[in-house]
Amino acid sequence: MTALFILGLALLAGGLGFLGYGLRRRSRELNTARSYATREPSSLDEDRPVNPYGLPKSYGAVPPPPA
Repeated sequence: MTALFILGLALLAGGLGFLGYGLRRRSRELNTARSYATREPSSLDEDRPVNPYGLPKSYGAVPPPPA
């Protein structure tokens, strides 16, 4: 019975330690300035246009008539 109590306390302490560690890392990441050089790559990078002001890909949609 005592062994289970000690095991429970150890698991609780470990869980609280992981929680504190995660919260500390999260607050550090939120306080860090982000840029395109420091961000993590995503799977959608190949869809990003080289010209951010250009029109996006239409993927087969009919373009609007010229005005």
